[in-house]
Amino acid sequence: RVKTAEDESVAADETSAVGVPLLIPVVAPRITSMSHSALIEWKKARTEYEESVKARSKGDEELYERMKESVKSTIDEKLLRALCTYRWGGLSKDDVTDDRIMSEVRAIPQRVKNDTLPDVDLFSKQLRLDMSESDVSERVL
Repeated sequence: RVKTAEDESVAADETSAVGVPLLIPVVAPRITSMSHSALIEWKKARTEYEESVKARSKGDEELYERMKESVKSTIDEKLLRALCTYRWGGLSKDDVTDDRIMSEVRAIPQRVKNDTLPDVDLFSKQLRLDMSESDVSERVL
């Protein structure tokens, strides 16, 4: 029997479906802002990144540590400089560790946004809603 173009394309499909490793690079997420919401998003992305790297290292802890990009290398250079100067009292960038950055990253989302708590008693006494109003934003009197 003579091979046709259709036979060759079927054979190519079968070979590509078997044993071809996907070499898609895993890129660590960058810290570009220390805002509350940005850090929450970054922490989610970092967890996914670390899980992906861990899966690729196949349980080899040493390989995992070599493959994983440090937190310090993923933080924006200007942001790191500002943190060193204003938040960490003039600490040198060379002295900053991943643990130092991660403690800051963990602390910010745990704090109440803008370091304020609403006065719940005042809300319950003075807040009035006009439930007959169909526009939600107009219900607050």
